[in-house]
Amino acid sequence: MGAWGYNIKDNDTTTDVIDIMTDLMSEGLSVDKAGKAFLALPEWQDVLDDPEDMALIRHGLAHMAWTYGKVPATLLKALKADLAAGHAVNTWDDPGKRAKAVATFIEKVSVANPKPKSPPKPVKPLKRTFAPGFETGDCLAVRLKGGRFTAAYIVEAFHEEGAHGGNVVVELNWIGKSAPTLKDFKSMKPLVLNHHDWKDQLQLLVVPHRDKTLEGVIEVVGNQSLKFANIRIGRAHGMWVNWGAPPDWLTVEMAKEDGKKIRADDPDGRYLMHGGWDLGKQILFQEAWDNKKR
Repeated sequence: MGAWGYNIKDNDTTTDVIDIMTDLMSEGLSVDKAGKAFLALPEWQDVLDDPEDMALIRHGLAHMAWTYGKVPATLLKALKADLAAGHAVNTWDDPGKRAKAVATFIEKVSVANPKPKSPPKPVKPLKRTFAPGFETGDCLAVRLKGGRFTAAYIVEAFHEEGAHGGNVVVELNWIGKSAPTLKDFKSMKPLVLNHHDWKDQLQLLVVPHRDKTLEGVIEVVGNQSLKFANIRIGRAHGMWVNWGAPPDWLTVEMAKEDGKKIRADDPDGRYLMHGGWDLGKQILFQEAWDNKKR
């Protein structure tokens, strides 16, 4: 859990609860049903027995309940018990300041919201959606400026109901004078960035569906199943996560400051970046950086 302040929403866990419940409500659920649906999510089951995490989760549930009406008495009672026990308080740098913020929040939500928000209108599915344009396992030749080529691999092509498709793509650490062959891909490794401020960042991205701008720049060489030791993607809280990589350095540093260890099943620091189809840009930056250091 990362925290950057003392207020209720100044931490990852509580903001995740609020964001996920908002998404659930956009699917047509009431705030009460969205809260129950959140607590039933498989990826959150391992933290529900942790009093610290559960206190943060209750803050998110209470925030949403009050925003759209009032907080149930049972939840209010649990909030007060958490505060009395120091849950989600004593782990802050300044427990007194945090306790004051939590107490102020509890006082506010102890009475019904005089101006509750109307529930969000359910998001209508798009009438027309675009398929990802590639297939899982597609091996891509990417033309670079100057005539050389690099390579990329479609780890996952996805198309969810009512939404445009997209692709999870890993750029590969390879540059050649001509387009790579399907056989070449079997010995390629993922591109890891350490130029400028990057700290061994795997270049694994979620990119949009294929469009006409890619013609002449990206070509499918063929399709085959490739496995990379540091790539094992999945979903957590509706986002793509790479479970095969360690958490990013910033998440690790924040955890150290909080005196906590990052669990192996914690998606924080493992969420994939979203980007555009500008493949090849980072490998050129890395190449220039490496040449400069020699």
